[in-house]
Amino acid sequence: MKILTTIPSRQELLRSVFVYPTETCYGIGCDATNISLAWRIFQIKQRPANKPVLWLGKDIEMARQYAVFSPLALKLAQKFWPGPLSIVLPLKAATERGRKVAMRVSPHQTPGEVIKILDRPLISTSANLSGAEDCYSADEVLDQFTGHELQPDFIIDGGTLPKRLPSTVIRIVGNELDIMRAGEITKDDLLRA
Repeated sequence: MKILTTIPSRQELLRSVFVYPTETCYGIGCDATNISLAWRIFQIKQRPANKPVLWLGKDIEMARQYAVFSPLALKLAQKFWPGPLSIVLPLKAATERGRKVAMRVSPHQTPGEVIKILDRPLISTSANLSGAEDCYSADEVLDQFTGHELQPDFIIDGGTLPKRLPSTVIRIVGNELDIMRAGEITKDDLLRA
């Protein structure tokens, strides 16, 4: 597994599963529209196939190209994005009817630049083996995956990250908020929005 200090070319990003820093912890991802690469992430992490992954968009406009926003979802996205709020939304594509994905916009520069280069959403899930501790440095990522047959193609090294809470994950049922994972944004923050 290579450690890079710069973001590689679009062609390399399009064909790779890679690790990158975010505002919470190191994430592992790929072009979110590439199903075979997405499946590799599940295999690398040893993650159950029924446990969904998050998509990062460049901005609300990109997210709206791929997902359907209710008025409340749009209001919350406008208030908290970029930031640590993930909203579960139905995908628009005919081939994805009925499938939902948690989406957010990260304020961290690296995933923002990667998404800009890809010009499509980025899968983002923690860069660790399923059930293991989150990683806050490239060395911690290497420690987790060394010795495993399946590994990410490369790590974009963003230094050691401060330890922060994960994103809050919500879904909206009617006009009610269901907090699926508590994180940095609290229920009170959401209700005040």
